[in-house]
Amino acid sequence: MTAADVTAEASLNPTRSREPTGGFDHRSGPRALRDLLARVVMWAAFATAMVPLVWILWSVITKGGAMLLDSHWWTNSQRGITNRVVGGGAVHAIEGTIIEALATAVMAVPIGVMTAIYLVEYGRGRLAKTVSFTVDILTGIPSIVAALFIYAIWVTTFGFQRVGFAVTLALVLLMIPVVVRSTEEMLKLVPNELREASYALGVPKWKTIARIVVPTAFSGIITGVLLGLARVMGDCAAADPGAIHQEHRDRPLRRAHADPADHDQPGPYRSPAACR
Repeated sequence: MTAADVTAEASLNPTRSREPTGGFDHRSGPRALRDLLARVVMWAAFATAMVPLVWILWSVITKGGAMLLDSHWWTNSQRGITNRVVGGGAVHAIEGTIIEALATAVMAVPIGVMTAIYLVEYGRGRLAKTVSFTVDILTGIPSIVAALFIYAIWVTTFGFQRVGFAVTLALVLLMIPVVVRSTEEMLKLVPNELREASYALGVPKWKTIARIVVPTAFSGIITGVLLGLARVMGDCAAADPGAIHQEHRDRPLRRAHADPADHDQPGPYRSPAACR
């Protein structure tokens, strides 16, 4: 039988061509048992991981879901709210997060983009390796570590007050590596032919980067900036130790030894720039 006859027979009997050959679809008893055991373990681990998640979501929705539909929650802050006064809202948290994120972006985006341009276009030798290694270290730093580092320098070393700008400095350390790595990868995706064509026309390298390379990778750079903002807005509360004023922190302790009638007196416990 020739190859043409086999092809013709396969086209006339498509079901026959799909029949298993060599016994590949047959699984022995031990293999089937191990497969079943692996499936059971996988689904059990998945169900175990979902239990706390569903529990937390259920608690948040049942206890706080009604507040999301209340206009009072979106139009009031926690100013004047004590442990004996019920009320308050999320205005201070929303405004503080937006202010801190914008201030962080103003400082972190130029540094991150220029660092990425240096690593891709100019980075050679020991300095470039040191910068890249530093960015890798910053990528894995938790937010609380960055906050304590800024606290140690800002408050302990220089003796400055705890203000919102200290939180911004901590968030800058968290946003820079995200912007650097995303911008670096986008710049590497720009074809070298575009650079070479610009160089062939006599355009300087710095102008090629500013007019050709960066505009080509602009959409990817914006994506990296948004990812960095998402991280710092999520970690904003963890960086609060640098923004809480000491006098506001100690005020509840002083009130505990004062006249009980003064406990319900309004007073801000945190600076307006705090994100929490």
